[in-house]
Amino acid sequence: MTLYVIGNGFDKYHKIPSGYNNYAQWLSDACNETLDEIYDTFGNCNEDWWYKFEENLASVEAVSIAYGIAQEHTPNFGSDDFRDRDWYEAEYAVEGHLEVVYNHIKESFSEWIRQLDLSECQATLPLKKEDAIYITFNYTDTLEDVYGIEASIVHHIHGRASNGDNLNLGHGSTAEEIEKANPEPEGESEYWEQRAYGAAISEIAKKRKDVDGIISLNRALFDSLSGVDKVVTLGFSYSAIDEKYMAEICGKVDIGTIEWIATAYSEGDRKREESFFSRYGIINYTIIDSLDKLQE
Repeated sequence: MTLYVIGNGFDKYHKIPSGYNNYAQWLSDACNETLDEIYDTFGNCNEDWWYKFEENLASVEAVSIAYGIAQEHTPNFGSDDFRDRDWYEAEYAVEGHLEVVYNHIKESFSEWIRQLDLSECQATLPLKKEDAIYITFNYTDTLEDVYGIEASIVHHIHGRASNGDNLNLGHGSTAEEIEKANPEPEGESEYWEQRAYGAAISEIAKKRKDVDGIISLNRALFDSLSGVDKVVTLGFSYSAIDEKYMAEICGKVDIGTIEWIATAYSEGDRKREESFFSRYGIINYTIIDSLDKLQE
């Protein structure tokens, strides 16, 4: 049985404008308010920032957000209406602000995916329809609509937009890593400012992609891979956040005999894939530099 692992490079190969830079352009045309929120919250969102969009969902300028909002919600101790809850007003305001921004990103991202047009795509690759299983990290229906692959053997590990699924969108940073990247200013700060800062770190950390949970929900899928004798990864980046999925696959197949084919579009891709194969003891692998060469 052949296992296909599909990444966004697969959709791009089929001329689908599915890159994060395309999402940014769509926002500027259709959802400018959300784009403004992104710039206000994440700072310098240049081309490199958009290239690593999901990873950069952890790059909130937490200190400026937290302390800016805290200044707007400084408790008025001299007021007759002052209550103990006023100590936490800045904290709640930070949580609310970031929750709104992240929700707007997720809603607009889902809307953008759903409007992608696949009608001009052509099925040009020799993908198997029998004795095969597909794990796709894409939210689109390219496999089903363009290649006619039965939906029963296609597993959208991060959700399928056309089904109205809750799309899994998130970064890979822990709270400790986020705090390290956003050190609290030296010197004394007020209690409500400290609470606001802690709320910012916590709220950002909540947007970490729950890979362990996703694997748990798809346990039956991963357990069914023991009969796989060939793995083909197409347009898949072998990023650090996705390595747990690949580790699950490697734990089910026979590493000693498995045939593995991967695509690399740059020297960086190739080195990352070779490192992966070395770490997991995969010997029988082939790296091709173009999906066109899959025909061979």
